[in-house]
Parts: sequence; C-alpha cells; structure tokens
Amino acid sequence: MQQIHINRNRVDTIEFDFPEIAVPLKTGDDCSFEVVISNYGSPTHVHLSASDSIRKHIKFLQDNPYVVNQEYIPIVVNLPEDIEMLEGDIKVTTGYGAHTEAFKITIGAKPADSRSKRIIDVDERLGTPLYIPKAMDATTSQRSGEIDTYSENGETMGGYAHQFETFIVPLLLVLIAMVILLATFTFSIIDKLTGAVASSIIFMVILVYAALHLYAKK
Repeated sequence: MQQIHINRNRVDTIEFDFPEIAVPLKTGDDCSFEVVISNYGSPTHVHLSASDSIRKHIKFLQDNPYVVNQEYIPIVVNLPEDIEMLEGDIKVTTGYGAHTEAFKITIGAKPADSRSKRIIDVDERLGTPLYIPKAMDATTSQRSGEIDTYSENGETMGGYAHQFETFIVPLLLVLIAMVILLATFTFSIIDKLTGAVASSIIFMVILVYAALHLYAKK
C-alpha cells in the first residue's frame, strides 16, 4: 500500500513511502486499491490527479479529499485488452496548487526489476463510480480477527500456565508446613521449637508470596 505523508516536515510538504508502485493486472481487467493520506498538520484539501499516459485508465473515487488526520482514498484502474502495460504518474497537490509531488505507477505486467517498486494488493472487482472498495476494511478486520484469536488462545494457554505456577508454589509450601507440623506435634520426630519456627517461617513466606502476587496483579 502506498502511504502519502502531508505536512510532516513543514507546511504543504508531500512524501511517499515508495517512489514507484506496481499494480499487476491482466489485459482487459479492472481492479481497485487504496492509498493512505496521513496529515501531520492543519486540516487541508489534497488533490489527486494522473498523468496523461494513464488518465483515461485510472479513476479517483475521491480526487480532492479533505484530510484532517488520515484518509483512505480508493483508486480504480483498468487495462485495455490491446495493452499489456501502462506507466505514468499519480500527482499529489497541496496548498491549493502551491506544491505538487508525484510517484510512478505501473499497471499491467509485473516488472522484471521490482526492487524499487511496491506491488499493490488490488481488489479484483469491477470498478464503478458507485463502488467504494472495502478491501482495506475487510483486510484490516480479518487481520484483526486473526490477531485477536491468536491472542485469545495465547492468553488462555498462558493464563492457565500462570495460574498453575501461581498456586503450585504456595500449595507445596503448605504441604511442607503440614508435614513439619505432623512430624513435630504428632510423631515427635522434630524438636517442637524447631518445628514451630520452621512452620512459622514457611507460613510467613506464603503470606509474602501472596502479597507480592496481589501487588503484581494490580
């Protein structure tokens, strides 16, 4: 996806993430993609236009958007049946015509050298004036759903492990304290003073562990 940055360094400046992008498209087909305009300054109108070589084959569903913070601009392109590839520029103008910058776009056959070009994911549906692409929203929602599902499963598994680690330590300490108390006061294996001191220390450790756990949870 092409990112366009407005007013990032100073007023009316225009920057692109990629100087060139490529839209793989078969002859006779239509598709759509989106560019993202991010504004770092005061709200402003941004004008989009195409060079003469591609003007008849590219359509901006919003060619003069008012950008407050960030806007997704749908673009529909088509490739004639008798042409394998089109090359041109998409021009971006700010400051009511005061400043213009452009990035190159290749429509059609995938270029042999794609190191300097960004391949755009396109929505291979018919581009009509009434059609507003939802590819970005759908892709974002799908990715968000995948991330949420993964996070939920990960947190669930991690939660179980964390709960197990949280309760196993005090449980073991309680069992050790019980053994010491039985050995001291029931079977008289351990001296009473030693057993009482040892049990007290263990219970103090349990209380400190519980307090630290509660503090960390908050």
